[in-house]
Amino acid sequence: MKRLSLVVFAVVVLAGGSYAAWIMTSHDPVGHLPHWVQVRPSIYLDTALDHIEQESFGHATVDWATVRQRAKEVAAQATTADETYGAIRYAVGQAPDHLSLLTPPPTSTSGRGYGLQVLFPDRVVAIVYPNSPAASAGLHAGDVIAAVEGHPPMVNFDPRARGYFIDIPPPSTTLHVRPAIGATRDVSLAIGSYDLLPADTHRIGGDLGYVLLPGTSGANSFVQAVRQGIATADAPTVCGWIVDLRRDTGGEMWPMFQAIRAIVGEPPFGSFVDSSGVRMAWAYPTSGDGSTPGAVTPLSHPHGPVAVLTSRLTAGAAEAVVVAFLGRPETRSFGEPTWGTPTTSRFDTLADGAMLQLTAAFDADRAGVEHRSRIAPDEAMPVDWARLGSPDDPVIITAGTWLRAQPGCQKKN
Repeated sequence: MKRLSLVVFAVVVLAGGSYAAWIMTSHDPVGHLPHWVQVRPSIYLDTALDHIEQESFGHATVDWATVRQRAKEVAAQATTADETYGAIRYAVGQAPDHLSLLTPPPTSTSGRGYGLQVLFPDRVVAIVYPNSPAASAGLHAGDVIAAVEGHPPMVNFDPRARGYFIDIPPPSTTLHVRPAIGATRDVSLAIGSYDLLPADTHRIGGDLGYVLLPGTSGANSFVQAVRQGIATADAPTVCGWIVDLRRDTGGEMWPMFQAIRAIVGEPPFGSFVDSSGVRMAWAYPTSGDGSTPGAVTPLSHPHGPVAVLTSRLTAGAAEAVVVAFLGRPETRSFGEPTWGTPTTSRFDTLADGAMLQLTAAFDADRAGVEHRSRIAPDEAMPVDWARLGSPDDPVIITAGTWLRAQPGCQKKN
């Protein structure tokens, strides 16, 4: 199995960012046919239905003959491949996992965007990406979008958005913004390039370490930078750590684990569970994707308490990190429930570039408990996006108070 980075689900306001899931190699029985044959509606639909029937989580429990018949009735008048999407989405919806998706082909703006994520129905800006059109326009996390093109913000109906983001159509727009600080104003944006969020690692108050992980493509440079940051922030006085996943929209799983290996430690701390109940224990890869050369610098106190911070943006591989910390001694989570995709997925690209994301397995924690939806924190707290990561961030303050009260930190006082 191999990791695959994809365009992040926040297509409402981004056309980029990334999250990832595990991918299993498949054989395409029509791949040798000419493209014009592959996109014929009947053949295109049959190909998609074959993938869904054979690869979906719990596929053996579904009456696929009935599903196929109904799907073909829905697409009976289709004259192009894209006119079968409704039938394919119907079939995907019959899979028991309720997380599988059909994503249309990427547009010409793929890999570019406005460079911000705006939550629905809150209308609050959660992330502004560096060197983006949104950043250049002076937008900040915590700003509220009062209107899009003069109208109240609406939910984005792209299935990848799952109703979590407002719809800001490309390629240009005017937003009416109520800033966290300052007067209400209009902001005009046009699609452009942007940088991904950097990691942030430092010390808090001399006795706590802090690492904020963003989504990642899994490059070794990212892993090494986070490892170095953790080693630099560590000290004999540091008794516990805060792992902040509130802006971690996903990425490649093992590089993310490799980056914080000094904190999360060594397996066993989780597994994949397929619909037959077969479990595959997590283990660091020794070669290929996810393997990182070089020894990990051990922490001064490697078994100290850990606080994990989550939000509704914590997704994909970041949710696997949350799962890995569940059941660890002296560990507690704070914030909001996660996005809700603690899964292993398979990706199949159809003839026109549309993508089928089919759930193949779910994540299970070190106690063997499976997680099939949003993961609730131990201590629920709303995220103040304007203050996220700052010294007066309420979630960080609460987590820090808890950490300092744990035996692992009390011994150092």
